[in-house]
Amino acid sequence: MKGFEISKLDLIKIGNVFVDNNYKAKKQETLTDILTTLNLKGQIVKTEYELTSEFMGQITKRNVPLATLSRCEIIYYNKKV
Repeated sequence: MKGFEISKLDLIKIGNVFVDNNYKAKKQETLTDILTTLNLKGQIVKTEYELTSEFMGQITKRNVPLATLSRCEIIYYNKKV
């Protein structure tokens, strides 16, 4: 039996703080919402994750897919949610 392994999908919860490694300026973004789109049959068609950050005193939001979120580095893990 192999050792216990936590996948990155298990760590994606509302309230976690991420840093995207693609930008020169490493900005911290907080996961605030998980948006799912369903078709008429009730099947999940699309899942997006809403990230918020602060830029010059204003709150900015962006919706990203799972592929973008999986390459980010988790800084703060919210264990309560």
